Amino acid sequence: MNTQTIAHYRLLGKLGVGGMGEVYEAEDVRLGRRAALKFLPDTVANDARARERFEREARAASSLDHPNICTIYEIGDYEGRMYLAMQYLEGKDLRERIGSHALAVDTILELGTQIADALEAAHSQGIIHRDIKPSNIFVTSRGQVKLLDFGLAKINGPRFVVAGSDTTTFSQSELSSPDDVMGTLAYMSPEQALGKELDSRSDLFSFGAVLYEMATGVAPFSGTSTAAIFDSILNKEPTPPIRLNPAIPEELDHIIRKALEKDREIRSQSAAEIRADLKRLKRDSSSAKIEQPGVPGRSSARIWAGMAAVLAVLAAVTVLGWYLFPLPPPKVTGAVQLSSDGLGKIGLVTDGARVYFSEFSEGHMVLSQISTNGGETSRIATPFVNAQLDDISADHSELLVSAVEGSSPSATIWAVPVPSGSPRRLGDADSFSPAWSPDMKKLVYGRGPELYVANGDGTNSRRIASLEGKVFGARFSPDSTVIRFTLENPNRVSFALWEIDVDGKHLHPVFPGWRNPPAECCGHWSADGRYFFFISETVNAVDIYAQPYRTGSLRRTSSAPVQLTTGPLSYFWIAPSTDGKKLFTQATQPRVQLVRYDAKSRLFVPFLSGISATDLAFSRDGQWVAYVTVPEGTLWRSRVDGRDRLQLSYPPTRAVLPVWSPDGTRLAYESFQLGQGWEALSVSAQGGLSQELLPNDGAGVDFNWSVDGSSLIFSTGPNYPPNNIRVMDLKTHEVAILPGSDGLFSPRCSPDGRYLAALSVNSSTLYLYEFRSQKWSKWLVESGNISFPTWSRDSQYIYFDNFLTDHPAARRVKLGETKSEELFSLAQLHRHSGTPSGTWGGLAPDDSRLYAQDLSVQEIYALELRLP
Repeated sequence: MNTQTIAHYRLLGKLGVGGMGEVYEAEDVRLGRRAALKFLPDTVANDARARERFEREARAASSLDHPNICTIYEIGDYEGRMYLAMQYLEGKDLRERIGSHALAVDTILELGTQIADALEAAHSQGIIHRDIKPSNIFVTSRGQVKLLDFGLAKINGPRFVVAGSDTTTFSQSELSSPDDVMGTLAYMSPEQALGKELDSRSDLFSFGAVLYEMATGVAPFSGTSTAAIFDSILNKEPTPPIRLNPAIPEELDHIIRKALEKDREIRSQSAAEIRADLKRLKRDSSSAKIEQPGVPGRSSARIWAGMAAVLAVLAAVTVLGWYLFPLPPPKVTGAVQLSSDGLGKIGLVTDGARVYFSEFSEGHMVLSQISTNGGETSRIATPFVNAQLDDISADHSELLVSAVEGSSPSATIWAVPVPSGSPRRLGDADSFSPAWSPDMKKLVYGRGPELYVANGDGTNSRRIASLEGKVFGARFSPDSTVIRFTLENPNRVSFALWEIDVDGKHLHPVFPGWRNPPAECCGHWSADGRYFFFISETVNAVDIYAQPYRTGSLRRTSSAPVQLTTGPLSYFWIAPSTDGKKLFTQATQPRVQLVRYDAKSRLFVPFLSGISATDLAFSRDGQWVAYVTVPEGTLWRSRVDGRDRLQLSYPPTRAVLPVWSPDGTRLAYESFQLGQGWEALSVSAQGGLSQELLPNDGAGVDFNWSVDGSSLIFSTGPNYPPNNIRVMDLKTHEVAILPGSDGLFSPRCSPDGRYLAALSVNSSTLYLYEFRSQKWSKWLVESGNISFPTWSRDSQYIYFDNFLTDHPAARRVKLGETKSEELFSLAQLHRHSGTPSGTWGGLAPDDSRLYAQDLSVQEIYALELRLP
């Protein structure tokens, strides 16, 4: 807005923008109160249908006087632009509250009761909302629900009136349009999706979908296309919430599933019914029902005799139970945050007094430590460019460290004395994630698909297993007789824990059939060997589990894994304490902010309103942008000013590195789904069903469309040989290896179509291929690494980041020159490493630099344990 005053409102700043409105914070100068002004966007200001929806929102919401419905003050018109003045709210919407993690049961019941109350108020006035979803439910900073956006509401008069004559039918294109949908697809009731007559029970289905997401962290209906989501809503039953989140009560599972009945005749029949069910469950969950003892008319002798009998039975049950009944499960009883520096951390170990770990600082992995009681972190000096911590010696005098060069998947092994001393090399083999045996006589490590055991000093190495996939995270049992390790399958689809004897015998998976696909990794035994801890990923979270291993008790013990944590954080890297009372872990909640480097101010400023996203790709005309949201991993496209947003992919798949076709009609991208692996896909920029590009999973990354749009150029990832660059003819789908490209990855076509740039596997060398001469040449060698190379619009420069040096910086190299120049420092820019594409950086249409700045909470926690 160019003006600062609208009627009697003084604008204070923009709060947000969406398909149906720009929202500003304002001050009502007449009444001296804050308000929110929602303006109809210029793009639809003359659209009669949009104006009618805007007026409908005002009529519907203003007719409802309820504490859980956002108050509409007035509707106005300023220079031909309609606006709503409404209650100003502080807090966040339910979409942000959920993120991708389940909410606590108490929170679900409290917020759910308020939402049901708001819906009951609307339905009692004959108003059907028709767009109930998490982003239309606001939760104030005081925990009060406010129902928003009645722009799709139908006003039908008396309660429970069917919306017959007013029913509107929309085309498939309208259903996927960001402006004209009659609801949000993933939350529509079956009757709404089919364009049938609606009544208030349609809102109850949508409310059930919201409750499902609150309870599990994921939406009940999803798919990679509009058609797939339609099919899911109409024909498929969602996974029972209690299976995704065993912490919720069975009654809540029943309430949610009843609201999600596809047949509205057997669905929950009113919001009041759901409200009563939620309130009853809340009451029963917060208070125990205790029956009062004593029966009038009985003699004292009979009472005492009865009590004696009861005591005898209890004694017998107690004795019998000690031998026959299982121990209670292990449990986390509390948590304390130890660190607060916000840096990404990996590889935790502890000596009882301190926690040691690696963390990312100024472009390097460095060794750090912190007291087990918390406080400031301090650095441990090493001569390595990147020091990845793997283990600690039994006497706590040395740290086992992998020295990593560039982006190499392997490293050399070193013992680093603590608190100080000179590191010593262990053996001469390149390895991955080594560990000592508790008696310090042996060393275990992985190398690609193979598992090796060596002497404690790294000598006399021998292979004990060869598998399909990638071996890492090996750990000896406390008695040094068994090794457990993580195996990543060849297609990067799943992770599973395996076990093998030290002599190479009895190789087998630890939890066969526990989850399909397997998704567990990174295990550690407790110091006394009674429990084995590990992490496991589900669709919506990464949590810690414990398996009773050897309890040393006569009581029966289940060997099934027990879940110890549940949201909202995801947990990685665990280290049991030496006394068995704590479990140290690195926990994170991924979030980034898109920023652009402003050369005039020399500051990083928000881009696209600073949304949490990565992997930006711009259309050739510079008018459209595609991006992947963090942490959801969903693909979206919009105009470069943020208008006309459209979601192109849906959970549980995660999109990576989209790229536009030359004509701007399609996007190619890599997609990952737990249990399904990686797929090369393309999707229309207008939405719809994604199409498979390559016949075999995980066959390509870093897609480039040829200038004429006839072929795709791509590579395999650096950790998944053979590394080369390939070309696929889009008509015949035949794939050929580009001659001379062995050992290269990350291809980048110049905008003018003359050249192809590519990286060596260790990311230190940039190569150039000229299509006319069909020859490769070495272009640039960097002392560090070349990250996310990107051509300038005029095809004269490659821009990249080099952050594995003492001075991380944004750089560029000119075509024809062999030395790069520094553009600005990246030392103060927090980078994000929690997405498949890592620390992304790129170029805006004006060649200004863009980054995904890390805002994640990545800290070390001490979890208090109760281990029976």
